[in-house]
Amino acid sequence: MDTRSSYPEHAAFLFITTEGERRSAAERSYVLQAPHGAVTRLRYRSRWAATGTLIHRPSLESVIPLIPEGAVVYTDPRRLERSMVDLIRGILDTAPAPSSFEQYAFAQLLTEMGAAVLLDRHGLPPSDAREGVRRAAMAFIAHQSGDPGLAPLDVARHVRVSLRTLQAAFSAADTSIAAEIRRQRARCAHSLLTEARYAPLSFDEVAVRTGFGSAMTLRRALREEYGATPRSLRRR
Repeated sequence: MDTRSSYPEHAAFLFITTEGERRSAAERSYVLQAPHGAVTRLRYRSRWAATGTLIHRPSLESVIPLIPEGAVVYTDPRRLERSMVDLIRGILDTAPAPSSFEQYAFAQLLTEMGAAVLLDRHGLPPSDAREGVRRAAMAFIAHQSGDPGLAPLDVARHVRVSLRTLQAAFSAADTSIAAEIRRQRARCAHSLLTEARYAPLSFDEVAVRTGFGSAMTLRRALREEYGATPRSLRRR
């Protein structure tokens, strides 16, 4: 299932059943959960059938914040997974085609069941999971804050989580990705303005080196973070 081109914001759930008495461990594979763009290969020597569904990933993340990033194969189906595939097949076999309200209701049910399957398999994320994501993001921000093009999406891609998951991690700490990027740039600017060896740099040059782009943006950030202006910091 290639979701890269048509469904970039969705996760794929694929339910596989096989026939035959002699089945290897791979052939007993029953559920495949994969995010957008993930690729995996499964080989079956016997007859097989697959039923799949695409679930809106941001909706899943509103229920379970940390979704496995790679393709994951679960063996030995559990009751929740059997119920989910039965619901999908029931929807597909229904005639006439579902109304718009029914489509919405089915989407909500499948989202909740998909999240339940992941919670059943992985349990609730550890209490420090979001903090770990946030710390990894902060380390990247500290290293790249001088890049004026650095954006929240770049940070999310680097730490290999969705933007929504990263936003939730920062929100749990009562801050935002953009605010931390701005704060880190202000810290770097503070160092340049208070160390004597950087005194030859103009305010515009300090702004460019720290990712602000202009002295006006630099001045605004320093006022918010330190209650000071570039000139007053340099005097110190």
